Amino acid sequence: MSSRRRPAVLALLVILGAAALAGASALTWWTQTHVDSLSGAVSTKATGGRTDPLLIPVALIGLAGFGAALATSGVLRRAVGGLLLLGGGLATGLSVAGLVAAPGSLHTDLTRPVESSGPPQLHAAGPLLGAVGGVVVAFAGLLVLLGYGARRGLGARYDAPNRQKTPAVPADLDPAADADAAAGWWKALDAGQDPTGGGVEGFVEIPGASGPTAPEVP
Repeated sequence: MSSRRRPAVLALLVILGAAALAGASALTWWTQTHVDSLSGAVSTKATGGRTDPLLIPVALIGLAGFGAALATSGVLRRAVGGLLLLGGGLATGLSVAGLVAAPGSLHTDLTRPVESSGPPQLHAAGPLLGAVGGVVVAFAGLLVLLGYGARRGLGARYDAPNRQKTPAVPADLDPAADADAAAGWWKALDAGQDPTGGGVEGFVEIPGASGPTAPEVP
């Protein structure tokens, strides 16, 4: 997968997980009917926010953690991934627990004692949505912890992929390497010859001449 798409994948996971956690927090997880001698039947309910208090905090941590994962690298980025993994795991665990045990707020929310209470009624959509959201956020944290979508070094993108080196001039052709070689060069040029082994472009060698003449005009 292209490295440019990886931040988008992480963003999608975090947004979906945070939205699921926020939605689960607003849903009703449990209801219970009580019998009051004065007012008759009284119903209490427990939302996800009352049953799993980590839903909204983990959703906010997930959104903030994604931004931190884009701005950091190395140890700090792995710490952010570990925090997302831990928060998502805790939210998932409390959501699963919410599927099994009814919260005590179904009784503590009553304004006065009642004569009897019916069995608590579970609404499974809320806890399941919270568990899914927690798993998604935890998975995004695991990817960040493993280095998924990490940004490259700022200097790496400016490095030339194939940097060509200038070929070195052989020592016997480099006039700066040897004074005698420099003198030989000047003598060859004065005689109208190319010291590198080829002809001097634009000059004509005239037999008996002491140096190169001007270029011939066609």
